[in-house]
Amino acid sequence: MDNKAFLHMINSEEYIKLYDYYNQKTFMDILGVSRRENEHSNFLAWLFNPSENHGMDDYPLRKLLQTIAFRRKKDDNYNSVEPKNLLNKKYDKYIDDFIYDNFRIESVEEITREKVISNQKRLDLFIRFEAIFFSTNEKETINLLIENKITSSENDNQTNGYAKWLLEQDGFAIPIYLGVATNNELKETNKPKLKPKNAEFMVLNYQYMMDGIFEPCLLKCKTEFGHNLIKEYIACLGKALEVDTDKNPRNLVMATSKYEKKLVEELWNNHKIALIEQFDKHSSPANNSSKEAVEFYIAVAETLRSLADSERIHLDDAESVKVGNMKKEKSASKIYCYDGKNYKKYQRENSIGALCRELIKVYAKGVDYQQLEDMLKIDSLQKNTWLRGVVLEETQKDSLGDCSAYDPNKKCNTCSYKKHKGGCCRQDFEDHFFAEDQYSDKKLPSTKDGKDFYIARYFTVENLDDIIDKLGFKNEVKIF
Repeated sequence: MDNKAFLHMINSEEYIKLYDYYNQKTFMDILGVSRRENEHSNFLAWLFNPSENHGMDDYPLRKLLQTIAFRRKKDDNYNSVEPKNLLNKKYDKYIDDFIYDNFRIESVEEITREKVISNQKRLDLFIRFEAIFFSTNEKETINLLIENKITSSENDNQTNGYAKWLLEQDGFAIPIYLGVATNNELKETNKPKLKPKNAEFMVLNYQYMMDGIFEPCLLKCKTEFGHNLIKEYIACLGKALEVDTDKNPRNLVMATSKYEKKLVEELWNNHKIALIEQFDKHSSPANNSSKEAVEFYIAVAETLRSLADSERIHLDDAESVKVGNMKKEKSASKIYCYDGKNYKKYQRENSIGALCRELIKVYAKGVDYQQLEDMLKIDSLQKNTWLRGVVLEETQKDSLGDCSAYDPNKKCNTCSYKKHKGGCCRQDFEDHFFAEDQYSDKKLPSTKDGKDFYIARYFTVENLDDIIDKLGFKNEVKIF
């Protein structure tokens, strides 16, 4: 590593400003809701309500309509595919009016969060308003719906259900599927990053919202409260904050501002070699980088990719690889080394659960069964495993009741708990515990007093950390 180049970089004005920017705490960080969909939807409901205390009247809502129209017309598929109908045909008639602000919002009848419709489905954000279009001098009622996805994906055919409901309403619809993706990822046709199950939903990412709505509103807003709130919200979107979902643990950048892009571009142009060295260093879990440093360099790397997408900078092949190595998954993925094997979350073979079972199995050889049960009475384990316990003696299996009408979505007819979490029926046991034939030696583990037992199937990283601490494996398990 070139120490002189590194010191020159971290003492530069652009680095200091950028580091301070990414490490400031916003109001959403303080509340611990920076990547929670509900809180982002709440902010959008506040911003798009003309009656709220931001003092901008309907300006944010008109910028939203303009941004959607611009995104739709820019879509490569827009001119090549005839609208299938129904939701978008009438909207497309006014697309140029929206782009050139050739309309007036007459009245906003409703802005509702979590609006309940048929079959108890809930709309993330629903806005109903009337607008006059100057090109035709016609008044239209518009139903605008935003389905907001940040860390989750669509379930239960949500957008198809919402589309059906929208078709039953007076007026025409603007259905929006909002999520996190780069502008380049929105262009993907083979494997799009954001893909609603109903093809008539218009896909929008937070970067478009940043460029077309949030930053213009920051310039427009004259009230101190509104200006500060929008400014902090913009800062929150640019951070590489850690999120943990079932499918993809990662550090998530939602969108980058012009301010960030300017500083990152200067940092890249003036300190490219030192910056690439830091990407190499902080992309390896073995380096034990601080959380703040990893989040900083991931945010910088994401902004560099955004600049490259817009052709403001050029990354050659080698540089692209270096920047790409600063992947979003790195800081969320601990590696646990035990007995010559590496264990990691979401691995099929050497998973977190596999290591938990291995440690319990080894510990059990030196204690009686009752001691084992007592040692595993850990709060985090009780929340994530079977209610009967983390381990179950083999002879206790025979005392379990039988649920003849077993259905994962109904109450157990042996216990009174919903979804068979009572820990008393055989079918639930089989779903939650490892059987003999699932161990490599085809045998159940045993305690010192000769009692065979089953071990629960599901464990989290928090469970593993507690087991390492409680059962005394701190010296044997190395964490990277």
